[in-house]
Amino acid sequence: MVESSPCVGICSLDGNICIGCGRSLDEIAEAGRSLRTVIYHICHKTEWLAAQSQGEYRGSSQDAADGFIHFSTKHQVIESAAKHRAGQSNLMLLACDAGRLGTALRWEAARNGQLFPHLYGALPLSAVIACDDLPLVDGGHQFPPLDHERC
Repeated sequence: MVESSPCVGICSLDGNICIGCGRSLDEIAEAGRSLRTVIYHICHKTEWLAAQSQGEYRGSSQDAADGFIHFSTKHQVIESAAKHRAGQSNLMLLACDAGRLGTALRWEAARNGQLFPHLYGALPLSAVIACDDLPLVDGGHQFPPLDHERC
């Protein structure tokens, strides 16, 4: 049975403690390894097709420049798409099981102090539990239901 997460979608730090769930960074990292925590990555369809033939996904050029693959939680991904992928078409939304990423996955403070998952290494295809087209409709991305925890 999969344990539910205490995350309430308010991922901001006060010192080393998340103000939303009251957990420390270490507790959040451990939960990401032990609970069914789903994180999301947006990439171009051509990047995803290349990853499937290569057996792993190494990230976009922006990921390479930053030294890690950017992910978001279900509470962050829509805003992330609007901020970083505005107007881009031919995108894919990858839903990934954080527990399959081991210690290469780190939760780090970023936009407005929110904790974002960053993967320091390649994404194994076995960690991807769903991939969906992310169509551009009337200037915004149309997201599928973000209920991949039930996959």
